[in-house]
Amino acid sequence: MDFRMLASVLLNLVAFAVPLAFFVEYFGADVRISLESTWHLSALGGSVLFAFLVALIAARLFSRQEDTLPHHIIRLLKARATEKRVSIAHAGHLTERLTRAVTQLGDDNMAIRLGGIYALERLAQDSDTDHARVMDVLTAYVRENAPRHAQDAPQAANTPNTPNTPTTDMQAILTVIGRWKTPGNNRHTARLDLNHTRLVGANLRRADLTRADLTGADLTGADLLMADLTDANLVDANLLGVNLTRAKLLGANLTGSKYLRAEELQSALNWRDAHLPDHLKHLTEWNDERKE
Repeated sequence: MDFRMLASVLLNLVAFAVPLAFFVEYFGADVRISLESTWHLSALGGSVLFAFLVALIAARLFSRQEDTLPHHIIRLLKARATEKRVSIAHAGHLTERLTRAVTQLGDDNMAIRLGGIYALERLAQDSDTDHARVMDVLTAYVRENAPRHAQDAPQAANTPNTPNTPTTDMQAILTVIGRWKTPGNNRHTARLDLNHTRLVGANLRRADLTRADLTGADLTGADLLMADLTDANLVDANLLGVNLTRAKLLGANLTGSKYLRAEELQSALNWRDAHLPDHLKHLTEWNDERKE
């Protein structure tokens, strides 16, 4: 039996027993109750009425408690269920957007591909969870469609039928990648993977390429004006004619990079704090000698 129901029954019994005991005690245990006596009937009726009122009040109180608690719990459960449904619907909508945008990215029509690129950028802005996934998709597209040529010489960029600037969709992706912002505290662990890609003549002005993997990338003639290359990996990269004016090179690894000239390096910021290729190490050594 429910505790509240049991308490209500006990309270009713007490409410009825108390006036009855008083009645018996007052009139004596050996006195026969005469129903013909008007006074006796009034006393008995008052006792019954008192018991009824007490029982009614008790039932009312317990009824309120029974109504209030379940409704509160039900409202809480309904709210949580609604939140869960909204979350699932939102996740499904984001997945649908990602799938549609990736499909557009593989279309033969340039306009549709551009639409897919900017749809992916918008998705990365709207969803912290999908941000890294979007960047992985875009960088994979660059690696797949703009791999570095086998030739590794200054004349490779001028090979017949080889464009000296990225295609429209490729430049659009590089622009989106260049203004990426990793949400939360994942900025220091995220890395753009553009290793062994052909980025000849790419416009990467003010691009955020912090910790980017540009190992073996061909950056011939690329414009990296004021780009952030902090802790970027440019090992074995082709840096012929690259514009590094005011680019941040703090901790950047330029070991093994080719064709980078002294004046181009010195136009950058923090270049002394970078890992330099062998043919430019004398710049820091000469600077150290002057300090001594």
